[in-house]
Amino acid sequence: IEQIAKATAAVAAPQEKAERRLVRVELSHETKKKRLQLPGSLTIGQLIEQYGKVVKGDGEVVVVDPDGIEHSRDIALSVLVEDSMLNGKGAELRLELRLDDW
Repeated sequence: IEQIAKATAAVAAPQEKAERRLVRVELSHETKKKRLQLPGSLTIGQLIEQYGKVVKGDGEVVVVDPDGIEHSRDIALSVLVEDSMLNGKGAELRLELRLDDW
């Protein structure tokens, strides 16, 4: 049991460290842009709660990346940064707030 606990801790440690890291985000909506430094543990849902009020109109506010991919509300920014770096896109996230058109 002790070995399992150590193995679990070794796997969890890098993830916990990544979530404590600060993440740079360029957040946009239409012509407005804002550069932010946010905790990696912040989720897309929390981002929408804090900054989504700039989106006017009826419907659900969503977050999409430059490729047009909509991100789930439960994804932490640290996960998006990791994915961005693995795909050679750099550590700064470019995200857009918009009304869901679906």
